[in-house]
Amino acid sequence: MIFKWKSTNGAAGRPRSTSVKFSLIKIGRRKTCPICDLSSRYFFLKVLDTNTEMKLYKCGCGSLFFPDAQAPDYSVVEGADSFYTRLDQAESIDSVLRPLLISEDLNDFPVIDIGCGLGFASDFVRFSNRDSLALDPSASSRLSSKLLGIPIQETLSNSDTAKIRAKRIIYCSEVIEHVEKPVDFMQSLKNYAGDLGYLIITTPNSKFVRKEVPSDAVLSILAPSQHLFIFSKEALEKLAKDSGFVWVHAWTQNERLYLIAGPRKVDLNHADIKSDYVEYLEARLKNPEVLPILRYRSYGYRLFKELVNNGQYARALSLWTLLVHFYKQLDIDLNDPDNVVLKYKKASCNRAFPEPEFYPYNLPMLMYLKGILDLAHLHDRVSAAPFLHAAINLSKLYEQVTPEELFQGYDLEISLVKNWALKTLKDHVISNN
Repeated sequence: MIFKWKSTNGAAGRPRSTSVKFSLIKIGRRKTCPICDLSSRYFFLKVLDTNTEMKLYKCGCGSLFFPDAQAPDYSVVEGADSFYTRLDQAESIDSVLRPLLISEDLNDFPVIDIGCGLGFASDFVRFSNRDSLALDPSASSRLSSKLLGIPIQETLSNSDTAKIRAKRIIYCSEVIEHVEKPVDFMQSLKNYAGDLGYLIITTPNSKFVRKEVPSDAVLSILAPSQHLFIFSKEALEKLAKDSGFVWVHAWTQNERLYLIAGPRKVDLNHADIKSDYVEYLEARLKNPEVLPILRYRSYGYRLFKELVNNGQYARALSLWTLLVHFYKQLDIDLNDPDNVVLKYKKASCNRAFPEPEFYPYNLPMLMYLKGILDLAHLHDRVSAAPFLHAAINLSKLYEQVTPEELFQGYDLEISLVKNWALKTLKDHVISNN
């Protein structure tokens, strides 16, 4: 299979608004798959833009891998910019929290969250009166500990595991695709889980890389500057079994692959945690030890999104007033969407990425949500229109300037915002003027 794109603007970096073209080629050159260690002929996926060429192999195990890729030093690449970008990301219930609550049989198990990012999942677990350790070596995680007060350790010691009961959940969300030796990494996860613990993994799904899938979704799964390989369901299950887990269950949901493994089968129920999640966000929003602007960029934004999505419009409108107040500390007037777009365009001149510390990454979604709120709660198409247009324009701007190393799941959401806003404008017959 060959995967090609060409930049329409002639500039360096990831091309925009183009179609992914697939064709199939079988090659004689042999490469060893880092997941299953097979060496045979592979289908060949070639990624082209105006300046670079990357090769992606498809193994007989169904997984995809970049043969020459190396893991970056995340203590360096995941710095302040990463912290502020992740601060604004909509880490949703489904993608981050729900896997942790997949079975009532495990509800009292302590959690070790490996590669936790900013630590929101572990923080939610602790808020729910369960023990949790958050682990991540990156500078962005250290900033989260410092600025958000979320305890995150760089490594896990024997004394740490000794403090946690033998029954534990090892949680590894969107991590394994970043490590150079997945076989060794899976074995270390089994060692952490021990004889009584369970492992829960989320990772991109290789079966979602196909020609029917929109280009942005394919690119977000591949994330070629960060992801070293993409698992198939079958390969991930086999790797877990080979590492010593007695019971293994994996499943896919669109672009996401999930796995749970442990000493015996547990019932899976996917608990509804929306009310608990809202309660958590509301509590963290009141934390006086965290700067107000950081609280409202992270917890306030996520809470606003939940309230709008849940139809709690009056509460959402009250929260919007507070968001407007605190975002003014960044010289951003959320109630002036046209000026917000101009400000972001100015900050991204010469195709530079707007500095995340001062230009929140969540503005496209915030503008979209406010447009929806005005339509659904106020029934005001005139008020909603500027916000929906701002969402479209900001989404397009980020597509043009986002560095490819940031182009992962949330960047996909930014690209989708424009489609959602355009559909809303069409459905409500709102003028483009």
